[in-house]
Amino acid sequence: MVACTKNSEELVIPVTGVTLDPPAASLLIGRTLTLDAAVEPAEATNKTVTWSTDDDQIVTVNSEGELTAVAPGTTTITTTTVDGKFTATCTVSVVEEVIPVTGVSLDPPAASLLVGRMLTLDAAIEPAEATNKTVTWSTDDDQIVTVNSTGELTAVAPGTATITATTVDGKFTATCTVTVVEEAISVTGVILDPPAATLLVGETMTLDAAVEPAEATNKTVTWSTDDDQVATINSTGELTAVAPGTATITATTVDGKFTATCTVTVAGTGVITMTTMASYVWFTMSIPFETDDFIIDWGNGYTSNINDAKSVLPNGQRMFDRHYSSESTFPLNITIFGSNIVSLSCSNQQLTYLDVSRYTALTYLSCDNNKITSLDVSSNSALTYLSCSYNKLTSLNVSGNPELTNLDCRCNQLKTLDVSNNTALTDLVCFGNQLKILDVRNNTALTNLACNGNLLTALDVSKNTALTNLTCNGNLLTTLDVSNNIKIRNLECAGNQLTNLNANGNSELNDLDCSYNLFTTSALNDLFRTLPDKSDTSAKNNYIYISGNPGASECDHSIAEEKGWRVVF
Repeated sequence: MVACTKNSEELVIPVTGVTLDPPAASLLIGRTLTLDAAVEPAEATNKTVTWSTDDDQIVTVNSEGELTAVAPGTTTITTTTVDGKFTATCTVSVVEEVIPVTGVSLDPPAASLLVGRMLTLDAAIEPAEATNKTVTWSTDDDQIVTVNSTGELTAVAPGTATITATTVDGKFTATCTVTVVEEAISVTGVILDPPAATLLVGETMTLDAAVEPAEATNKTVTWSTDDDQVATINSTGELTAVAPGTATITATTVDGKFTATCTVTVAGTGVITMTTMASYVWFTMSIPFETDDFIIDWGNGYTSNINDAKSVLPNGQRMFDRHYSSESTFPLNITIFGSNIVSLSCSNQQLTYLDVSRYTALTYLSCDNNKITSLDVSSNSALTYLSCSYNKLTSLNVSGNPELTNLDCRCNQLKTLDVSNNTALTDLVCFGNQLKILDVRNNTALTNLACNGNLLTALDVSKNTALTNLTCNGNLLTTLDVSNNIKIRNLECAGNQLTNLNANGNSELNDLDCSYNLFTTSALNDLFRTLPDKSDTSAKNNYIYISGNPGASECDHSIAEEKGWRVVF
């Protein structure tokens, strides 16, 4: 009997494809990297692959898939299956040194999609020269939106999901908020806020485009300017003032091509802003007759230029005014632009705010009888005259005004006042505040000082030898030395706690009010003896007021009267 055998062939499983991991890479010169070729299916009979490079001057590859970076540049590595000749590639960039990633941004940062629609996000790596620009993608809800390795989104179901791109180098992240809807909601219009704006050259602001309805599927708008020599606008609505003039900024919806505009006026280099509660506002300014960069933005859509002055006053100042309509919403913000304003009078306008810090040419400012609580003129180095009385000031900064000669800040709520840098001051009126300290030792040019009605416990005027008028009534002074003030003509120190006063050396003194202090009879008699002799004057208008002192009724007033003084009890 003969045994028979039967040859059987093994089952061959053909290759259907191949993928490379990673599909892209960055290497420094001299570095190596082994690529992983995954032959499909995993059960394929012949998984042999061959390797090749497009440029072995940049990257070489051996039979095991090991790359070696040779020189800077970019090339493609290809793996090919022996069975079926399927291929996969890896793009390799070779650099001399690693440039680290510093950040990443996504475009767009937000999107709306219909169910089933797709969108590819663009991840911009910073800096553009970064060595490793690889990012990974993730979604916080793949039941709403999925994302693949290339940043391609697919809208799955209605809802909102956040897509995150993360840099491999540095783990920086950027997100895109994706809203998925079942059907598109069409845009019906767009509104720009603000509809008009006035800026200085170099200033920027961001416009807000409100697409209607709020639930619209595609809220994307594009931006344009009709004159980029005056104002430019970027893709996010940020405009930049370039040069004086007027430009129209337009926002256009991608869906429906609806438009809205903002008229932008660009002015010169100076700006004054104020806030008013008044329904009628007027102020006067000194402005050169030939100027093309003067603009007033009245805060309710109206603007005025140099030719809109209501009147020109005899002193050359121009008056501007505005009656606000009953529909106006208060408070209103007024902005004055220009480069040649040298004086501004804006008293009695119910102002709650005034900012002149960006207007360095100003020499004269009067803003009395308003409701301003804080005023900083330290940037106005050319200022010589400031009157800000009868406001609600708790803060006044004049530290940067060395040219200031006249300061009137009476009847405010100041607890401190620093005039140490104002060495040119000749006239200081600060009565009716809450000052506990007033240092005028640096103000040697002072001729008039009125600091009555404060809380001063001491006052040193020994350095103020030019002083001709001193009013310090209604404080808490216990001593007062005016022996160095040889030019003083009028001295009012009533309502303090003085017990004596010596007028020796005050030969120019004409009027003295020392009533309501603590002078005894002998102290008053001593004062009378130090008074300058006025008996030779014909007018006989030299008064000394002593009422309210303990020794007034028994003092020997004849001592003063013999010197030509009239004693008032």
